[in-house]
Amino acid sequence: MRSLDGLPPELLGFDPVLIAATKELQYPPGRVLFRTGDRPRWLFFILQGQALLQRVTV
Repeated sequence: MRSLDGLPPELLGFDPVLIAATKELQYPPGRVLFRTGDRPRWLFFILQGQALLQRVTV
């Protein structure tokens, strides 16, 4: 089970079972995390940096 030590305060309110199932991942700038229409596979919590939502209109 993942330790609660070192977690950001925003995550301490989550259920410990959910915390135990988390992974810490790092993505390089410009990496696509998800696309419109794709089935959600992950819940992202951005600790540092930003996620940019880009809308493509035709």
